[in-house]
Amino acid sequence: MMPDNTVNLFSLEREANSETTPAPRLTELAGQSLELARIVAKNITAPPTLLAELSTSEDRLTRQNVTLNPNTPLEVLFKLGAEFPDEFCDNPVFPLLSLENPNWVEMLPEVTIETLLFHPRTQQALLEGFRIPPGSFQSGSGSVQLFDRLTRKIHDLPTHRLEEFSRSLNEGIRRMVANNPKTPVSCLKQLSRDTDEWVREGVAKNPKTPVTLLKQLSRDTDKLVRDGVAMNPKTPVSLLEKLSRDTSEAVRGGVANNPKTSVSLLKQLSQDTSEWVRWRVAENPKTPVSCLETLATDSSLFVSDTAREELKRRR
Repeated sequence: MMPDNTVNLFSLEREANSETTPAPRLTELAGQSLELARIVAKNITAPPTLLAELSTSEDRLTRQNVTLNPNTPLEVLFKLGAEFPDEFCDNPVFPLLSLENPNWVEMLPEVTIETLLFHPRTQQALLEGFRIPPGSFQSGSGSVQLFDRLTRKIHDLPTHRLEEFSRSLNEGIRRMVANNPKTPVSCLKQLSRDTDEWVREGVAKNPKTPVTLLKQLSRDTDKLVRDGVAMNPKTPVSLLEKLSRDTSEAVRGGVANNPKTSVSLLKQLSQDTSEWVRWRVAENPKTPVSCLETLATDSSLFVSDTAREELKRRR
């Protein structure tokens, strides 16, 4: 026969674990002992307010159980994810996050993003939650802020991490790796053949990209990629001269804005039929005063105003 105190403890534990126990009683039980608090933390009928309170417990197992509980408020769960990434994944709500709240990644604290970004079970889910098409950013939006946060983190990654992320299924992450001046040349070569034009464009603009790769990318079928080569300060003059005859005004404009472009080429581009190209010439600090004086009388206000401002700046 079991002692009365053992029977009583067993009864309390069963009550703490029961889904039919009223919320006020669960709160009372959680305050009676550490063991009961741990059990209540796992109870899926425990009220969110109680789970939020238990999430601040000094007891690791209690916090761990709260992380597993599907009734835990998202804000609390996102904080706990930094400490318990595996339990965060095992929580039944995890697979539903992107369906119920497509912007869930934007709600994550900085420390949780860092943990999930480097955790094998959560990395892909985080990157999928970050999947944002280029050109969709709005200034001041959560998407832009998240982009900046992830960019900073990926910029500071060690080489082996950059190599890993260069093979990510998420094109947004591959774009960031392609733009990173710390990315190894071997990764840049791999990314230069990427199916995503924004990834190739990142490689084309990267100051670490070798000239041989820039020559290859200058023949890319997408003008976005060729424009990246045209803007790269590492692009040789001979290649800039070739790109200055490109059919795309965006590419010719890239050449016009490149600090390596020769004065003779700038003079030639200052007479381009595209006002976009002439405007980029007016912006280039290497453009001679004689060209700027001509551009200051350009039929396009866009071009003439820029040329006048540049002339004022030099005086």
